[in-house]
Amino acid sequence: ISFNIWLLFFIALAFAAITSAVSRLEPAVMYLVERKNIGRKKATYSVSFVAYILGIFALLSNTNEFSAALTFGSKNLFDWFDFISSAILMPIGGILVAVFVGYVLDKKVSRDAIVPHTGERFYNIWLFVMRYVAPISIILIMLKEIGIF
Repeated sequence: ISFNIWLLFFIALAFAAITSAVSRLEPAVMYLVERKNIGRKKATYSVSFVAYILGIFALLSNTNEFSAALTFGSKNLFDWFDFISSAILMPIGGILVAVFVGYVLDKKVSRDAIVPHTGERFYNIWLFVMRYVAPISIILIMLKEIGIF
């Protein structure tokens, strides 16, 4: 593969990283702008600074020099961030989505989106899974990841 292809690949990768970073910071920035009446530029710099500092500490927690200082319990800071996001926050998000789609979302909206492509029978199975199977399964997986099971 030529050098130009690699160059284009890494430029595309850099753009993907920047857009992902923007989407991660935007909810906190909008909270500060809308609820705390902070200017957008100041809010963006503040949130970016906090994220940068947390990232530096998470990175340093994996080094020999700082791992002892940045270890709490049996996990270093990076491992705590990973554990909280993957074992707690993502399952809670999945449960909330399943409950919202199964109980709150207007059934006409979900039926109109699914039935033309899969049929009424599949829709009924899907709705049952969203209401009962998915939340219970996600809770069980979350409890296992936390270490209760």
